[in-house]
Amino acid sequence: MCDFTLREYGCDPEHKRYIASRWCEEYSRTHKRCNPLRVCRREDWRHEVCGDCKERSPVDWEFMIQRNETQHKIKYSKKIANYYCLSFA
Repeated sequence: MCDFTLREYGCDPEHKRYIASRWCEEYSRTHKRCNPLRVCRREDWRHEVCGDCKERSPVDWEFMIQRNETQHKIKYSKKIANYYCLSFA
């Protein structure tokens, strides 16, 4: 059984994180995470906001990122089509 640290945030009473502090032998073999049943330590982070609730500031290169997923799929499929045309032509 793995040892876990419970970190509680102040943004919402339900916002908690279980962080593995020590992996068990089974995890070493299977790389499957155990259920956080064994909490060895509690951390009070009520003065902090969890990563899900933090405000995200846009990065400087935001204008370069294409957010339209359909455009990305079309460009990707064209690249694949061009690759196959060049490969088998």
